[in-house]
Amino acid sequence: MCGYYYSYNVPIIKIANSIMLRGPEAFNKLDYDNEHFGHALLSTRGSSPQQPIQNNSGTLVYNGSTYNSAHNDTQWIIDNLDHSVETTVDLIKSLVGEYSLTYVTDTHIVFCVDQWSSKNLFSYLYMGHTQICSL
Repeated sequence: MCGYYYSYNVPIIKIANSIMLRGPEAFNKLDYDNEHFGHALLSTRGSSPQQPIQNNSGTLVYNGSTYNSAHNDTQWIIDNLDHSVETTVDLIKSLVGEYSLTYVTDTHIVFCVDQWSSKNLFSYLYMGHTQICSL
């Protein structure tokens, strides 16, 4: 089972050790300015790009299986996200499957889970300069 974390302004050490146990194939972390990301991988659909994964606009951590693409779902999601919160919301509304994800840009943070809440999403966010978007 995959697992991930995102933390703003607080490095996570104890939870990272727990998350590492959730993915036997890989564990990666990314510390970027005051933001901390970690992802443990259990791949079930083809090859998987390493997470946390970034594009020109933001950073994604994702857990689940979506069926919007015939290829890797993580890569498809990050390729279709940009700097616009509207694009992010529209993409999330189009996802078919079981998932939770966190997408962070310099203007917004989006936490979401599929409509059946089949994947866990626990969040605690200390707000500094960032806005939270909910669907």
